Amino acid sequence: MKRIHSLWLILCCCACMIQAQTADSLIIEGKIPGLPAGLQVTLLSQEFHHRSEIAKTVSTDGAFRLTGKVASPTLCLLDIENENDPKSIGKEIELMVENGAIAISAAHADSLPPSFTFTTEKLLNACHVNIAGGRVQEEYAEYQRFMLPYLLAAKQAHYNLYIAPEADKRNETDSKPFEKKYKAAEYSADSAQMAFVRLNPDYAISSYLLCTRLERPFVFTDEEIDSFLQLTKNNHDPARLKQLHKLAATGRKFVKGTHYTDFPALDTEKNEHRLSEYLTNGHLLLVDFWASWCGPCRMAIPHVRELNRTYAGSLDVCSVSLDQKEEEWYKAMDAEKMEWTQLWLPKHLQQTPTHAYSIQGIPYLLLLSPEGEILYGGHSASEVEKAIRQHTGK
Repeated sequence: MKRIHSLWLILCCCACMIQAQTADSLIIEGKIPGLPAGLQVTLLSQEFHHRSEIAKTVSTDGAFRLTGKVASPTLCLLDIENENDPKSIGKEIELMVENGAIAISAAHADSLPPSFTFTTEKLLNACHVNIAGGRVQEEYAEYQRFMLPYLLAAKQAHYNLYIAPEADKRNETDSKPFEKKYKAAEYSADSAQMAFVRLNPDYAISSYLLCTRLERPFVFTDEEIDSFLQLTKNNHDPARLKQLHKLAATGRKFVKGTHYTDFPALDTEKNEHRLSEYLTNGHLLLVDFWASWCGPCRMAIPHVRELNRTYAGSLDVCSVSLDQKEEEWYKAMDAEKMEWTQLWLPKHLQQTPTHAYSIQGIPYLLLLSPEGEILYGGHSASEVEKAIRQHTGK
């Protein structure tokens, strides 16, 4: 009897261990007709735009199986590609995962979202993918459905402004209606995202979205940060809530309305000037941190030029280069024909402004009031213009 009792205890312990292991692991099974064998299938965390591998496998005919583990609900990307054909365009499926079983299906591999496209194809094809399993994925799917019309409008407006065959043929006057539509679509999408969070504050995706917002310095007041924490007090993702509170604590160091930090920089004659010298005429001051090697910076220059011309009389503009080599700065200035104040920050002068303004990447646009209060700090030209209009009433 003792031997039987001991054996029964061992079996019970083994069953409990297996059950615990299943609860603590992630299993994703995909069945997609037309999916060739031998494709690389990789599950990547894509939180805060940083990709890291969670699990990897190789497809069989029309199927794949991934096993892995996540510490908490994680925004992911399922990447499917043919590593033997570098010219082929891969497929990508966005999802939010937690440990447990997830099943993915679609009518055919051709209907999967492409990994890269300038059009709305990726957004539309995502509607053809069925993902079953897990509470956080159900919430994320609801978020995707809610945001779809806004994201489609923004993507189409971006295509019309920058990618359409006739885009390069337009002059600045002809482009303005398209720019206006794009800015309006971006603003609508951003507002819709916040509306979803307010409607569903307990969702895992909602706490994630608020975390991404708190990464943006000089956008929110102390009161707005408090409202984010109050809104999500019953959120069911404790790990994310902990992260949200940590970001909130950091965000309070960079709240909207903080007084600016002065710093020195060099002009084109290598004379040293301080930022405070350009806050003397009662105008708003837009400081554009950029570099010649930064593609997005060069693409943002026409927007800075438009702001400089549109709000002349109430706005001054100062571009501050972070180029390592002075000659590259000169060359880019000449090519871009930047008709406003130009300053250069050699490496030994960069520490103060990059720390004071939480500059994690460029282009970085800093808008100061005539009194030196920070009205905006970030990467969006449309957000800068919104802040200018709010302050000037134009």
